[in-house]
Amino acid sequence: LLEWFYSKNWERINFFLTIIFSIFNILLFGFIIFALRRYSKLDEIINKREKIKEAGPTDPKEEASGQWVHIRNLANSSNPSDWNMAVLRADALLDDMLQHLGYDGLTMADRLKIVDPTKFSSLDNVWSAHRLRNMIAHDPLEQHTRETIIHALRSYEQALRDLKVFEEKI
Repeated sequence: LLEWFYSKNWERINFFLTIIFSIFNILLFGFIIFALRRYSKLDEIINKREKIKEAGPTDPKEEASGQWVHIRNLANSSNPSDWNMAVLRADALLDDMLQHLGYDGLTMADRLKIVDPTKFSSLDNVWSAHRLRNMIAHDPLEQHTRETIIHALRSYEQALRDLKVFEEKI
C-alpha cells in the first residue's frame, strides 16, 4: 500500500485539483456578486413600494381635477393640434373614470352603452364628442372648429359632473 501511495505522482494530481477548485471558487464568487446585485435591486423595489404605500392612495377626483386643468389649458391654446389633444385627453379621462366606477367593457363605446341614460344627462352629447375623438384619432390633420372642440369638451365636463367626479365648476 505504501509503495502504491509513493508511486503516484501527487504533484500532478494536486495541480489539476488546484485548477478545478480555482474555477469553482471563481464561479462561486461570481454567483455571490450576482446574488448581491439582485438583492439590492429587490431592496430598491421594496423601498419604492413602501413609499407608494406611505403616500396613500390618490383620490381619483383630485387626479381628474388636475387633468382637467391641463385639458382646459390645451383648449385655450391658439394651436389647433392642442385642441385635438384636449379632446383626446378628455375622452381618456372620462374612460378612466368610467372604469374606476366599475363600468365594464373593452372599449369606451362598450362602457357608454351600459351607462344608465337617466343618471347620465349628457349621454347623447358624449357620444357625439366620442365620435369627434375617433375622427381626430383617425385623421389628426383634419381641422375642427374651436366651437366644435369646446362643445365636445363641455359634453365631457358635464359627463364627469353627472358621474360626480367634479363637484364644483372648475
